[in-house]
Amino acid sequence: MKHALFGLLLVGCASGPKYQINDNVLAQVPIEEKQGILTAQHEQTVAKEEMRKAEADLIQCDHELDLAENELKQTKLQIENAEIQQKANSYDLNKKSTADRELEIAKLAKKTANAKVTYYEKKRKWLKAVHEAGEAKLVSAQSTTELEKARLVQAKGMKPYEGFNVGVFESENFDRQGKFQAARMDADKRKGDVDAAEGEWRRLDGEYQQARSATPKPTP
Repeated sequence: MKHALFGLLLVGCASGPKYQINDNVLAQVPIEEKQGILTAQHEQTVAKEEMRKAEADLIQCDHELDLAENELKQTKLQIENAEIQQKANSYDLNKKSTADRELEIAKLAKKTANAKVTYYEKKRKWLKAVHEAGEAKLVSAQSTTELEKARLVQAKGMKPYEGFNVGVFESENFDRQGKFQAARMDADKRKGDVDAAEGEWRRLDGEYQQARSATPKPTP
C-alpha cells in the first residue's frame, strides 16, 4: 500500500494575512527600530523548517508503514502454514506439540505485526498534525510580522492607506495565534497516542522474540 502526501508541500500553504503593510512604507526606518518585525520574520523561517522536517519524516514513515503492512501479510501466511502443519501431524504427539507451538508463535507474530502497523499509522497522523501546526505557526508569524509593521507605522505617525487601523491587524493576529495553539495542542495529543502505540508494539515484539528463542529446533 502506498501512502501519498496530500497537500503537504510548502507551495500549498494557506494564504497569508488579510491585512498587510507594504515593506516600502518602512524602508527608511532604522533597522534597530524593526526588532519586533525581524523576530516575527525569524519565526516564519523556523516554521518553514519545521514543515520541511515533518514532510521528510512523513516520507520515511510512509516507507516504514509499507514495510510493516508487508510484514503483516507474511504473518498471515505463516499462520496458514502452521495450521497446515498442525493438521498434518495430528497423529504424532511429538510433532503435533511442535506444530501447536509454531502456530502460537505465528499468532503472536501477527499480533505484533498488527501493533507495528497501528504504531506507524498513528505516527503518520501525528506527523501530519505536526505539519499542520507548522503551517498554522507560519501563518501566525506572518500575521505577527504585519502587526509589528502596523504598530511601527502608527508609532511613526504614518498613514499607509486610507482607513488604516491597527485594530484589524491585532484582531487577525489574535485569531491566527489561536488557531496555531489549537493545532499545536492537537499535535501534542497525537504524540501521546504514538508513544502508547509504540510501547505496545515493543512489548509484543519482546514477547515474540522471547517465544522464538525458547522454541526448540525440530528434529529431522
